[in-house]
Amino acid sequence: MDIIARNVTSRKAILLITTVASFLVPFMTSSITVALPAIGNSYNMDVITLGWVSTSYMLASASLLVPFGKIADMYGRRRIFIIGIIIFTIGSTLSAVSVSGAMLLVSRAVQGMGGAALFSTAIAILTSAYPGAERGRVLGINTASVYLGLSMGPVLGGIITEKVGWQSIFTICSVLSLLVVIATLWKFKGELVEPKKEKFDLLGSAVYAIALVLVMYGVSLYYKT
Repeated sequence: MDIIARNVTSRKAILLITTVASFLVPFMTSSITVALPAIGNSYNMDVITLGWVSTSYMLASASLLVPFGKIADMYGRRRIFIIGIIIFTIGSTLSAVSVSGAMLLVSRAVQGMGGAALFSTAIAILTSAYPGAERGRVLGINTASVYLGLSMGPVLGGIITEKVGWQSIFTICSVLSLLVVIATLWKFKGELVEPKKEKFDLLGSAVYAIALVLVMYGVSLYYKT
């Protein structure tokens, strides 16, 4: 284990960084649901297409969650976490400035990819940074942040949409994500656990992701008819 894991200040920084990231991912799932009518009006989207604003995000997250976890073990959890938060920031920014419904759907998928990388590494990073006696407390804090993001999303999303417009949800998320990037690069130095030299099952991951996308697409076509 790297020396950073023994440093109390660094541990607290890691806890704060991963907690904010764990809040943002579910927050972007629940906050957009109340903004869908406003988004539909902005881009003249039908009900089925509008549903993909949420589905594209969750589908990208679900299909890449397991592969990113494996990649993180192979190449370093901190590295994948940083890549994830950068992708999440880019996806949030593109969503905020989207000029069409198609661009928003693609941007949401990009955001979901980043969310998968964050979700698959946050818990692993905490368990590596904290000794066994303290893990229950920090994992409880992290889990609480996830449910806080889910529960506060509709409330804050509705207020933001009504007061300043749905684009501001993504703008605020972009700013917070950028702060997480800066904090990670500043306070989180080095890997906590040595990466494992293992083989990545590319075919299995591709089949899993494609199957998940096709099932969801088939469900959407069924309800469209």
